[in-house]
Amino acid sequence: MFAFQYHNPPPGRSAGGILERVQPVGCGLVQVFFTSGKSHSVDESLNEQLSRLIGQQIAIFRYCGHWGAGAMPA
Repeated sequence: MFAFQYHNPPPGRSAGGILERVQPVGCGLVQVFFTSGKSHSVDESLNEQLSRLIGQQIAIFRYCGHWGAGAMPA
């Protein structure tokens, strides 16, 4: 059991904000924290990509079973 509450973006939807940090939590997941105080659990395959985007406005999505993430245009 995790000591924090987490939420996945719903299928076909996205989550985003200014990325504060990324923290591995195990079981194939990483926890993504935004400066707004929100957090989401996402697939660990995004860990390296998200780690390079800390401090930037990002979007994370899951569509048809595939995860994606990237920086949003300013």
